[in-house]
Amino acid sequence: MAKKPNQPYTNIEKALLPEEPEIEVEETIVEMEGEPEEVEEAVEVILDEDGGATVLLGDEEDEYVSKHEENLAERMDETDLASIAEEILMLYDMDRASRESWEKTYSEGFKLLGFQYEEKTQPFRGASGAHVPLVNEAILQFTSQAMRELMPSGGPVRTQVIGKSNRNREMQAQRVQEFMNYQITTVMKEYTPDFDQMLWYVGYGGSAFKKVYFDRNKKR
Repeated sequence: MAKKPNQPYTNIEKALLPEEPEIEVEETIVEMEGEPEEVEEAVEVILDEDGGATVLLGDEEDEYVSKHEENLAERMDETDLASIAEEILMLYDMDRASRESWEKTYSEGFKLLGFQYEEKTQPFRGASGAHVPLVNEAILQFTSQAMRELMPSGGPVRTQVIGKSNRNREMQAQRVQEFMNYQITTVMKEYTPDFDQMLWYVGYGGSAFKKVYFDRNKKR
């Protein structure tokens, strides 16, 4: 006999049903030591103007976030600043000690350039204290040749297209070359004399250092 859906069982049908096994449920009690952990607060993400992001977790909202090009020494601990200063001074003294012989040679070399005149009493009073300026003449010849090669009349900048070349890229490279040479030879009036002086020190001391940076006052 068919049974309709959701029709309750009769007493006879219940007696004929198989007995379901009893399932024993074991209760387990877990005791936790200490206080329960606090739920972390929501994470806040702040988008920066330069495309970065600052992530704040919990109580970090009140912490100071440093800015680009900021002087970090103004917010550092005095003990840390003293430790850094002491290390820098030690390294500076080591550097000066290692180049002491070079500095002595560099300063003594000026006597051979013929710029100074010494009154001598040996081998007799009134003996000539002048030096023949052969060293200075050699330095000037080196400076003149280097200046002619590195600073021609048209300007020192030469451009080159790297990779596949076409007419547009060649014209762009030519515009960059003309603009940079105009800046160096016309706008930057101090470039040529400073460069000439640097070459003199290269010929005398063997090395020189040129620093290129953006001048905020001159806007270039």
